[in-house]
This record gives sequence, C-alpha cells and structure tokens, in this order.
Amino acid sequence: MYYTELNWDIFLRTVIPFAAANIFIMVLIYFTLVRERIGAAYPFYCAFIVCFILFLCGPIINVMPLHEGKRWYDFFRNILLFSIGTPSLLFALLTQAKLQLPKPLLIAPVVLGITWSCFFLCAAPLYFYSPNELPWLVKLENINAQHIYSSQLLLICLQLLLPCILLLQTNLKAYVATHVYGALTLSVFMCIGNAFELWVIYYVGASLSALIWSWAVYKDIQFTNSKIKQHTEHQNALAIAQFTAANNRHFSQFYPDKSNKAYPLKERVALLEIICTANPHLTATKLDELLVKLKSYCHNSLSCYQIRAKEIAFMMFDRVIFQCGNSKVLLDELENIGNRLDDANTIVNIDAALHHVITVLNHALDQLNSNTPDQQLVDKVKAYILEQYRHDISIADIVSAVGASRSHIMKVFKQLTATTINQYLADVRINQAKLLLLTKTVTETAYAVGFNNSAYFSTVFKKHTELSPKEYQQHHRLKSSITTSK
Repeated sequence: MYYTELNWDIFLRTVIPFAAANIFIMVLIYFTLVRERIGAAYPFYCAFIVCFILFLCGPIINVMPLHEGKRWYDFFRNILLFSIGTPSLLFALLTQAKLQLPKPLLIAPVVLGITWSCFFLCAAPLYFYSPNELPWLVKLENINAQHIYSSQLLLICLQLLLPCILLLQTNLKAYVATHVYGALTLSVFMCIGNAFELWVIYYVGASLSALIWSWAVYKDIQFTNSKIKQHTEHQNALAIAQFTAANNRHFSQFYPDKSNKAYPLKERVALLEIICTANPHLTATKLDELLVKLKSYCHNSLSCYQIRAKEIAFMMFDRVIFQCGNSKVLLDELENIGNRLDDANTIVNIDAALHHVITVLNHALDQLNSNTPDQQLVDKVKAYILEQYRHDISIADIVSAVGASRSHIMKVFKQLTATTINQYLADVRINQAKLLLLTKTVTETAYAVGFNNSAYFSTVFKKHTELSPKEYQQHHRLKSSITTSK
C-alpha cells in the first residue's frame, strides 16, 4: 500500500490548488455560456484556463503512486502552461482592453514560452531525473533546480507581471481590470514562490486568482441580472403606459383580435435596430418612415396615434437603457417624454416629442462611446448595413463608406461583435425577410432584402432558420389559422 500523510504543507500545496482548479472549471463553463459577450477574447481565455487547470492538478498528481507517470505529467503541465497558457491569457487581456500591439510584441510571449519549455525539457527538471537519466538525446549539463526556478521567474515577469502592470495604467473597464488583477495576483505569487522556493505561497497564492476570477463572474452575473430586472421593469412600465388612456377609450381599437397587417411592424423593427448605432440622421429617417405609416394605420386619430407614439417612445428608451445601463438622466427624460406625450394635443406635437427622444438617446450613446473609437467604427458599419442592406453591397462598399482600412474594420468588427461583417449583413437580411415573407412571395422578398436571385436566398434562409422560405410561410399560416380558430 502507498500512504501519504496529510499535513498542512501537503494540504496547502495539493488540496487548495485542486479546489482552485475546480473553481476555474466553473469559470470556464460560465465563459462558454456568455462567449458572445466576451467576443474574440473567448478562445484565448479558454486556452489559458484549460492549461492552468491541468497545471493546478500537478501537486495532487505528485503525491499519487504514479511513479513514472507523474514525471511525464510534470513535463506536460509546465510546458503547456508557459508555452500556450500564459501567452493566451495575455492575448485575452489585450483583446478585451482593445489594445493593438505590433506583431513582434505579440509574438514575443510565445517565443519566450517555447524557449523556456525547450530549456526545461533538456534540463534535469526539479527532483525527478538526474542528467544522465533524461529519456532523450539533447541534454543540458550542470543545470539544477535553482536554474529552472530563476528562469521561470524571469519568464513570468516578462509574460505576465510587467504587461499586467502596464495594462493597469490604461483606461480599462471594470470587468477587464478584474481579470487583469487576477492575472497580476497569479504572476506575483508565482514569482515570490520561485524566488524563495516557497511552494505553499507559489500554489496557494496562485490559487487566489481563482477567487478573483470567480468574483468577477459573480459580479458579471449580478450585473446581467440587474439589467434583466431593469429591462423587465421598463417592459412593465410600457405595459402600464398602454393603460393610461381615458375611460372612454376601448383597447380593441389598439389591439384587435386578428393581427392587423397594416401596422408598420417592419418600420418599427428597423427603427429599434438602428437606435443604438448613435447615427442621428439615419435614426431620424427611420422614425419618419415609421410615423408616416403609423398615421395611415391610425387614420390620423389623435388618441390612437398618441398611445402608439408612447409605445414607440418607451421601446426606444428601453433599448438604449438596456445598452447603456441604469442612467438616472435617461430615466428622468423617459418620465418627461411620457408626460409630454400625454399633454400633446396635436399630431405635430407628438412627432416633435418623438424626434426629441432621438436627440436625447443619441446624446447618451455618444457619451457612452466617447472613449471607444473602435465601437464608433463598428456602429458606423452597422448603420451603413441597416441603411443599405436592400442593395447589393460588398465589404468594399462598406470600407469606402466608413473610411478606414479593410483589415482594421474587419478585425475590430469581429473583436467587438464576435461575428463577421458578412454574417451580420446576412442576419439583418434574414431578420427582415422573416417579416416580409408574411405578406410577400419568396422572389419578392429575396430582391427586397438585397439578394440577386431567390435560389441563393432560399439557401441562406434555410441555413439561418432551418426552414426554407416556403416552409416558413406555411408554418406561420398554420400557426395563424390555429390562433384564429381559437
């Protein structure tokens, strides 16, 4: 039988890192669930977390009766962490901080990691081998454990410690700063452990990064829940607003039993899609298109137009507040606009109030994006696509309209949206096509959303929805007939 006495030293060097590894597994699961929000940094975080989980499992492997197996695992975990894991963590932090560095500086952490791994592999690592026992031809004589510790200390300083200190000097968002602090904690304690050969500090201190990252996950969940709660509250406020009409109004005129195809749903969707791009001219254009259709829908009835205008105003505020967070200024303006619409006694006054909404919301979005030129660039691309998707546009057309280099636009768009420009264009077209297919033929819809032929449109539509356009129409006709029969 093989026995290992459990004392405080063994507990702190094995059990604590193993517990930290389990925490990182939960962090990895959460990152996977919210990978669209993490964006281009997600695969780098995944690579680091997987490597670090395997590294933290090393001490508990070392106390097991695995003999030769634990020697090979030690090679594997160290080489994996410092040649792939820590460079990936640095790339993830740089990506989330939206810092663009020259390629030589980006390659340097990888080169350093691979160089150290070769040194580690050709030396007699720690206490597992003597130089003449190394199972390969290339060997470095007169290398002891202290040389390995010192070289690893230098590597950690160059790969993580110094870059994290420099990153903290920049203007980081709160959640990015928390990840940087986690990486900084990891690097500091690993450096101290290597410098003084204090392996309890090395592993327990490094495990603290798991607590910091789990705290970041907790705060992110808390923030997301607060936004969902806020969104729900605004939806409730919207519902309440629908019931502020005078007693002599009957809501059947606003919400009839059967779906009224005359309601400008397509124009409303287009307005809500464009509102967060902070493009006042395009937003105003979309609003005007909607209001023209809305007047026709309401037959110029002031009471009907008033309640529909209030509905649109609340939806626009709701969309931007969800984007910006809980803004006291926006909430105050939302209340003022509601009162202004209630007091409006002409359709012209209602239109003026809605255009004032655009001014307020665009000002809020400008303040939100004032320090993020990359986000402004992405918003310009989105605004152009939402305005021109009906035409046969290409990446070259977008580049020309936005006024930046093709490679930079495509890189930034992918980083901030976790999708490509072509994918976003296809999503916009398909979402619009879903609305049009309810009243138009497949061919009419294809040309209306910018496709040159209906066959290709059908292929793209089925790829996105798993239904052909014809099947989609049949599905909604069947659904509509069931609803009517009820």
